[in-house]
Amino acid sequence: MIRLIQYCTRVYERFQVLPVVLVFVVVKFSSKEFEKEFVPKVNTPYLLETSCEFWAQEVNFISAKSIENHIKVGMNQLVALAYFTTCQSASLSLLEYAGDSTVRFLYSICKTNMKKKGDGELVEIIDQSTEQIRKAIGLDEDPILTAEKCKGFAENLLETIEVQKRKLVEVYELNAEASQKQQKKYIAEDFEFIESSSEPGKPKKWKKIYDEGKAKGLFISYTSSNSLKSSYHHSKKREKARK
Repeated sequence: MIRLIQYCTRVYERFQVLPVVLVFVVVKFSSKEFEKEFVPKVNTPYLLETSCEFWAQEVNFISAKSIENHIKVGMNQLVALAYFTTCQSASLSLLEYAGDSTVRFLYSICKTNMKKKGDGELVEIIDQSTEQIRKAIGLDEDPILTAEKCKGFAENLLETIEVQKRKLVEVYELNAEASQKQQKKYIAEDFEFIESSSEPGKPKKWKKIYDEGKAKGLFISYTSSNSLKSSYHHSKKREKARK
């Protein structure tokens, strides 16, 4: 906590603004006594807050325990982020709520940005092992009586390797498809909100639209009202070109 206060002090020294803090408790609080210093927020009970007078505007902690009653398919996007972060699962299939769209989207982002060298090497090893086993199965000159048993073992191992390779390929394809579908879903929801927040025939109040949308968990692909405005107008131009 002392380090957190120091970070906030540095933010204030540089920008003359007290920060809003959000901390993800990935494993657990350092002690039960420390955890008792936090209480659920009134409107967002999955967030925990504590006193931060003089060094931050507000301090929010989110943990596996604070979100446990809010986890479900279709959960709040911040809850989904905390769920995904605290689970620390290397495989989507191991997550109980892998069907949640935000969880799948987060997983696809991680997979896309991770170096694929490790998986590429694994596929290469599988290919090499497969080739060697095929050669062993093709041998027909060993007089030892256990040759048939060895051959059967090799055939089973070959089948196992092929299954694992197919799974790797399926995971890559699934992640790519999920990422594309989720991105289209977010874009559609973003633009629907823009239209519903605009008055026909009048200039759009982009800063107001952006702030309100962000508060509702929209516009996750945009960093400012200007980038949102630019994306919207480019999309409209593409629509007109297609017509």
